[in-house]
Amino acid sequence: MAGAPEEKRRLILDAAVHVFAREGYHDARVGDIAREAGVAYGLVYHYFDSKDEVLDTLFLERWDVMLAAIAEVDARELEPREARPIGWGGRTLVQRAVETALSARLDPVLVVVGHESERVRAELRGLSCTAVLNAEYARGMNTSLRAGIRALPENTDAAVVLLGDMPLVDARMVRALVEAFRGSPAPLAISTYGGIVAPPILYARAVFAELRALDADACGKQVVKQHRAEAIELDWPAEALTDLDEPADLERVRSRLEAA
Repeated sequence: MAGAPEEKRRLILDAAVHVFAREGYHDARVGDIAREAGVAYGLVYHYFDSKDEVLDTLFLERWDVMLAAIAEVDARELEPREARPIGWGGRTLVQRAVETALSARLDPVLVVVGHESERVRAELRGLSCTAVLNAEYARGMNTSLRAGIRALPENTDAAVVLLGDMPLVDARMVRALVEAFRGSPAPLAISTYGGIVAPPILYARAVFAELRALDADACGKQVVKQHRAEAIELDWPAEALTDLDEPADLERVRSRLEAA
């Protein structure tokens, strides 16, 4: 009989098969996998360093099962999350993320686009930002991080990384991160939510070379782990980590934003 750790690992991989087949690799989130498996979000990271590693493991151990699951899913058009309206003033997720960056006085603001790039670009019209195409988006979120860092002007002192599907991250949080870093020799300023590291994350110029050199299959969290002891940490309420994995998530966030 398999032990408890091996059973949890199996549950996570089984869930990943269904999530990747249903959502596609690019649109799937670690939160989707955790929810499908019925385990805590952080437990997925106990067994796997990243979504990329989950997929690599499926390639090695369960690719035939993965192909069978894909074959069972009807082809359909999927709306990119970044173009979803969140209700507050009719703005979409990507518009809100850009406005958060602009309100925090970040300059320049780069938006890395990949899946449905033209549709997302259309949402950026009239906003003071520059779209950066990540042609390798299907290989995972880390290729978007690499593309964004490579597109920065040479004289950039630091870069703040935000995600489009974390609408409860606001300009106040971003400004606090920047102010905590200002004048510090730290290579990173990171956000934590009940012990979980997630954006916004500020990377100093000192680590740009490491980020630009990341292989497509590498994980940006490797850079965070490498420099965690030297990093500045700001802790935020766990509910601010909310991303949009289910329709109920969207409704909950919309209600919270409209009540603010």
